[in-house]
Amino acid sequence: LNEEQKMAFTILSNHLTGNVPDEEKRPLLMIVTGSGGTGKTKLISTLAADLQSRGQLSSIARTATTGVASCLIGGSTLHSWAGIPARKLSNPFADLSSMLTGDFHQFPPVAQLKKALFSRYPPNTLCELGRFIFERFETVVVLKQQMRIVDETWDVILTRARCGQCTASDIAQIRKLVLVNPQCEVPNFYEDPWTNVVLITPRNCVRSRWNIASIHKHCKASGHILYIATAEDTIGNRPTTNVERLQLARSPTEKTGNLSMKVVLAIGMKIMITENVAPSTNLANGSHGTIKTIVLDPREPSHTPVEINNGVFAINLHYPPSYVTISMSFTDIPQLYSLDEKELPLALLQPLSTIY
Repeated sequence: LNEEQKMAFTILSNHLTGNVPDEEKRPLLMIVTGSGGTGKTKLISTLAADLQSRGQLSSIARTATTGVASCLIGGSTLHSWAGIPARKLSNPFADLSSMLTGDFHQFPPVAQLKKALFSRYPPNTLCELGRFIFERFETVVVLKQQMRIVDETWDVILTRARCGQCTASDIAQIRKLVLVNPQCEVPNFYEDPWTNVVLITPRNCVRSRWNIASIHKHCKASGHILYIATAEDTIGNRPTTNVERLQLARSPTEKTGNLSMKVVLAIGMKIMITENVAPSTNLANGSHGTIKTIVLDPREPSHTPVEINNGVFAINLHYPPSYVTISMSFTDIPQLYSLDEKELPLALLQPLSTIY
């Protein structure tokens, strides 16, 4: 731990172990904040390890607002943890010590575009209660030492951008990262470390096209077959008619569990979990893995792969695969019988849809 982290650790450890003067033996309400990479997660992990060595790990609860964040600290999601009915208590924390960690600058406030953030109406009781609770946190530690970013120039740019204090030089440097900018030093995306980069985009159409291009590139390089599985929909216990299948195909994705009518699969293909399956074992929304095996449905007839692109061979399946196995990048789940460590079986489920 650096000096800033040690200061926060000492405050927390002393309160949790009771090593404080009698006049200070009251619940600790503390905030630890700092930009990304300043060691907030490291602080929590170190505190948990210290308590575990003392046999006192059960005395704390580690929670986060998302599944993947809870995985990083070995905790659970806030929704799955027991809540405290603040509005029914004169003491909203019920004499429990609480520490909030995070960075208020990483995400913008929730608001509609071109709408003011201030309210046109006077504060209601709930707003006043929230402010009252927040102001109870009088112990604050700000972590400033960057532990993740090694490029000092980039670190300074990010620090100023985080606070809305960018200079003209900062803007010029950031614009040089735009690929269509003539001043951009475009890397070779076919060489490491760019061959396995993740594209982050707010547009579904861009994401879909990127995924298709990436899986085609993977199949061409590896020689693996691309399997195309069409949804096997039923209504009740009967198969759908041609008219019903047409209606399903025309339905927006939000009506079909945000899944398309077809799913492409290939051995070695990267996948991401989009549900909090078991955050306590690091299987949460955002966790990554790789398809290791694809087990076809016993009814599936034999096929001859067809070349659908230059060097990409595919098979259109008549039935969805029985299951696939996924090798997770990181998980605490015990090793399952006959499977390798971190390997999990995944059955392809049929989402429920509504026909309009």
